Amino acid sequence: MTNLLTVNSPSRTATTIFPDAAGFDPVTDFPASGSSSITFNKAYIARSENGVLGAVVMATGATYKSSTLLVGTGIDRVLKPVVFIENTDTAGLGTKTAESPFIDQFAGKTADDSFVLGEDLDGISGATISARGVSRIVQLAAYHSGAYLAEHHGGK
Repeated sequence: MTNLLTVNSPSRTATTIFPDAAGFDPVTDFPASGSSSITFNKAYIARSENGVLGAVVMATGATYKSSTLLVGTGIDRVLKPVVFIENTDTAGLGTKTAESPFIDQFAGKTADDSFVLGEDLDGISGATISARGVSRIVQLAAYHSGAYLAEHHGGK
């Protein structure tokens, strides 16, 4: 078991997503995204002393340029706060996807939500391509995490 999943800096860790986790187990059989524009770089199972809390996926995909995110999904298929690792989009426009209030609207959604701008997500004026890209990355990572947790760990 890995005690701390540190990505690029200590402040961007899986413990930000699952603060009650005792550790993170690397997943070697996590499925591919099924998208030619999104890659799941790494996946981990978050564990507490009492069992599995959920999964964390590092996913990279097309936005206006590209973004890499940590997406956490609980064993109940509910999303945790999304953490940006990298965003190469236009400063002041596409980079707003990493800021409140846009990024905050994912936490609490379920892996089965539609993640559609203008329906269950608010977009960002001038950054529609970036917002759609981030939404798709989060949607695929959450969906595949929920399915993996259900199949391997008794999740919903």
